[in-house]
Amino acid sequence: MRIISRMKTRTGSVVSMALASVLLVSVVEFMPTNKTNKNNKEVKVSTEAKETKLSASINPVDNNIVGMSITSNEDSLMETVQDVSEKEKETKAKEEAAKPKSAFDGKFMANVSESVNIRSAADPETDVVGKLYSGAGGDVLEKGDEWTKISSGSVVGYVATDYLAFDADAETVANKTVPYIATVTAETVKVRTTNDTNSEVIALAEEGAQFVVLGRLEDWEKIDYHGKEGYISSELVSVEQTIGTAITIEEEQARIKAEEEAKAAKEAAQAQGKEKFDFTDMHFDLGPAEKIFGPGGVRIKTQGTAELKFGATFKNIDNPSLPIRNRHTTTMDFDEKINLNVNGRVGGKVNMNINYNTDATFDFDAQTMKLKYEGKEDEIIKLVEGGNVSFPSNSSLV
Repeated sequence: MRIISRMKTRTGSVVSMALASVLLVSVVEFMPTNKTNKNNKEVKVSTEAKETKLSASINPVDNNIVGMSITSNEDSLMETVQDVSEKEKETKAKEEAAKPKSAFDGKFMANVSESVNIRSAADPETDVVGKLYSGAGGDVLEKGDEWTKISSGSVVGYVATDYLAFDADAETVANKTVPYIATVTAETVKVRTTNDTNSEVIALAEEGAQFVVLGRLEDWEKIDYHGKEGYISSELVSVEQTIGTAITIEEEQARIKAEEEAKAAKEAAQAQGKEKFDFTDMHFDLGPAEKIFGPGGVRIKTQGTAELKFGATFKNIDNPSLPIRNRHTTTMDFDEKINLNVNGRVGGKVNMNINYNTDATFDFDAQTMKLKYEGKEDEIIKLVEGGNVSFPSNSSLV
C-alpha cells in the first residue's frame, strides 16, 4: 500500500513537519495457543506473531511543495503466509506419498452374503449386465454416494454403493470371505500336529496338494487337513488368495442351466436305483483308511474262462453169474477246465494277483498267489511281498 500526499507549506516548517510525519507503527496479531473443538477437547495451536510496519519519508519536490510517502510491508507479509501454507501442503503430500500403499487401494469387494446385481447405469430400473458373488472384487472407476461404477472381470457397470467395501474395508472383507490356499511345492511335505519340527507327523502331503489356510504364523501355516488342524512349513508351500470376479448374464445363465442338468441327472439315477453290480470290475471306497493306503479305494478285476462238463454212463450186463444189482451200474462223469486271473489293488500301495489254471503243466503253476505292499520313498516300510515271490540275486554264476 502506498499513499502519496502533497501539501504546500513554508520552508521554515518543513523540518518540524518531517519530524512529526515520521511514523512507525507496529501491529502484532496473536493467535490463541489453545482452543476447544466441538467435542470439548483441547487442541493446541502454535502462537504466531505478525508484525506490520508502516514507514514514512519526506522528499523535497520544490521550494513550496513537499512530498510525503507512507509504505507498508503488509503485501510481503501475505506472501510469507502463502509460502508457509504451500510448504505445509507439500509436506503433507510427501507424508501421504511415503505411507505404504495397500494392495486394495482403489479396489472394492462385494460386501454381500450371496450376490449383487451390476447394472448398465446408475438406476435400479436399468438392465442387469452382470453379477458379483461373495468373494468377488475389482477396480473402482467412479465412486458415488448411491452408485459406484466398477470394473470386474469382463463386466463394467454400476453397483449400489451400500453393497461394496472399499480400500482397507475391502481387505477386511476379503480376509473373511476369500480363504488363503497353500499349495505344496516340495516333493513330499510332513504335516505336523503343532508348529514344531519335533511334533508328531500326522500325514505326508505330496507335491501339488492344496489345503485351506486357517492361520498364518511366522514360519508355519496352519491348514485344514481333511477336517483336522495341521501345521506345515511355510518354506515348502506357496500361499495365495484368489479374488473372484464378476460374471456376465450369459455366464450366469449357463451356470444355472448346468446346475439344473446335473440335478436332473442325479434324480434320474436315484429313480433307477443304484448301478448294477459287476463281478468282473468291483470298486469300493476305503474311507478313513485312505490315509494309510492312499487314495483310489479297493478295485478288483476278474478275467478268465471256466468250463465244466457233466456226464453219466449206464451199464446193463445180462450175466446170470453176476448178482442182480451188479448187472446194472451207473457212473457219473465230471470234468472241469478253469483259467482264472484276479487282480486287486488297495489304494496306491497294496497289489494282489491270483492265478488258477487247471491246464498248467506243473502243479506249482496251477495255483499262484502274490501279495505286494510298496511304500513311499520316505516311509520306513518300503516293500513287503508274500506268496509266490522271487528273490533276485545280486550276482550271477559264470
